[in-house]
Amino acid sequence: METDFSSQYAHLSDDELLEVASDQPSLTDHAKSALNAEMSKRRLTLTDVQEHQRLVERGRRKETRRRNRKLFGSRQDRQTKIQAVVSFFWLALAMAAVTIVYLSLSSRYRLSASWEETALFVMLGSGTILVAGSSLWRKARFWLSLVISSTCHALLVHTWIVRAGSLVEKDLVYGEMAILAGPLLFAAVYGAAYQIRRRLYADAANEEGSQESKQPS
Repeated sequence: METDFSSQYAHLSDDELLEVASDQPSLTDHAKSALNAEMSKRRLTLTDVQEHQRLVERGRRKETRRRNRKLFGSRQDRQTKIQAVVSFFWLALAMAAVTIVYLSLSSRYRLSASWEETALFVMLGSGTILVAGSSLWRKARFWLSLVISSTCHALLVHTWIVRAGSLVEKDLVYGEMAILAGPLLFAAVYGAAYQIRRRLYADAANEEGSQESKQPS
């Protein structure tokens, strides 16, 4: 039996042999004897076994983290999702509060029916932008683009309602298109603002470089 173990261990790589040595308590006496003999022949010590165990454990932790990231996303992704949920909650609360206050007003202080419907679609579109772009709230360009795009959105939807009639009473697709127009306009305005800012910085850098090149050395 010992001869069989000796032959078996002789064909193992160092890593495979160290893996077997990591589980020595489960081996028989003959297996332990053959294992120790093979390890001595290769000059592998207890320190090598411990180092192998640390590497294996490190690999297991990495694999666990990789699986967790695959299932639940990275830590940054989870924080972004949590932030989006919190933003949606506060936004929904604010929209509900505005709606309640508006409905409590007397009829003479309310908007016309067309503008009320327009305000509904603009509010839903802007809400979608605020939730999706919560990570951009600290940028002034975000809020400027939101104001411009929301104004254009309101004018576009109101013109549509005046010419085509109430969109709420039509097919659901019309309402979805009226809401989607808000994020699309925002994307266009925000992208244009980004390109303008990028162009200005590029022109400023080129002008500064040309001035430096003109200076006498």
